[in-house]
Amino acid sequence: SYKPRLLQALNEDDPDRRMEFCEWILDSTQEDPTLLDRILWTDEAIFQVNGRVNRHNCVYWSDTNLHLIIEQELNVPQVIVCGGIWSNGVVGPYFFEGNVTSEKYLQMLEDNMIPHLEKHSSFETMIWQQNGTPPHYGLVVREYLDNTFLRWIGRRGTIEWPPRSPDLTPCDFSL
Repeated sequence: SYKPRLLQALNEDDPDRRMEFCEWILDSTQEDPTLLDRILWTDEAIFQVNGRVNRHNCVYWSDTNLHLIIEQELNVPQVIVCGGIWSNGVVGPYFFEGNVTSEKYLQMLEDNMIPHLEKHSSFETMIWQQNGTPPHYGLVVREYLDNTFLRWIGRRGTIEWPPRSPDLTPCDFSL
């Protein structure tokens, strides 16, 4: 039997934008071998507080159909966890209750994540990375990142993050 994989639909120019970003990474690491060490890759994940894991990440292999049924509770409280990974280790976790807005995200940056990062000697040359979710794209967040980092990767960042590209960040494989 086969299980369909749900994937986000790409826009017509998305493959080109992904290719441009990957070419930028390759070219930039040729010019500056320390580039990847200086990027802080960030992401968020949603966890239900009842302990249930995301069923899309669970695959059951069997020679026979087990007719597995997983009961799903409705309206389960959840928490959003934000973190990052870079050459100096893991940053976070930071927790959000309820929906994340640009204002909540900015407050987490100002009060928690950035003060922690500023303690590192390499902070001045660090490159921040985030995806293009709406809380990240808020003007207050972009202005803060412009004033905090010389370069940052993201939607309308100094380095453009290709949209709908979750598989380009190490967080999806290591965090």
